[in-house]
Amino acid sequence: MADVATTDKSITEIAFEQGFDSPEVFTRAFKMAFGAPPSAFRNAHEEPYLFERENLLSNQNESGVMIMKPEMMQKEQKLLVCLAKE
Repeated sequence: MADVATTDKSITEIAFEQGFDSPEVFTRAFKMAFGAPPSAFRNAHEEPYLFERENLLSNQNESGVMIMKPEMMQKEQKLLVCLAKE
């Protein structure tokens, strides 16, 4: 994502290189992740701040807070009925 601020590549080119189907989808995802569209970071000449991933499977995170471990559960079977309307 640093390409947005550090290269002259177009937003469209970056979007496709990152595997997005369109520049619009890339822009929406970028805005949700960083709070502003890629053009804002490009115009400000700032790199988007990337957060470190948290290991949710560890017993404790860096601040000492206990993190719950995922548990697989099997629920009783249910029958779903749908009506098609033409």
